[in-house]
Amino acid sequence: MGERMSRDELRTLVRATLREALGQGAAEAPKPTAPAKTTSFAERLRADKPIDIAIANDGDLARFARDVAEAASDADLKAVLLSGKARFQLSGAKPAAAPSPPRSGAFHWDKGVLSEAKVTEIARKHVRIVLGPGAVMTPLARDRAREVKIELVRQKS
Repeated sequence: MGERMSRDELRTLVRATLREALGQGAAEAPKPTAPAKTTSFAERLRADKPIDIAIANDGDLARFARDVAEAASDADLKAVLLSGKARFQLSGAKPAAAPSPPRSGAFHWDKGVLSEAKVTEIARKHVRIVLGPGAVMTPLARDRAREVKIELVRQKS
């Protein structure tokens, strides 16, 4: 099988064909450029370098899966894939965010209304909210506390 055509080259050819078919003349159609030399997935696997993978949609994911399956038909490349020597990285991927500091301790809410937004804010740093005798909690705040797994303790007067 020959080299694959890039999307841009294919689009150029389709546009030229449509112009000809619609009678606008072939002279106006841009001429396709020479295909850029791209390395195949198999060649990149053999290079023993990290392979950048761009997965922005389902089509990209399907293409990657096909490339891996096709490479696995070659015994040497299959061995590379199964050994874990092939290293893949998402191109343009942002580095992982720094881990958030561990939550600890209790936050004391003595009086007033404790809202859902305040529970979310408190949950970033604390594992427990101690509600004083003058504190009131909204139903949404109680639901949010359950979602973010923060313990609620009612302080005796």
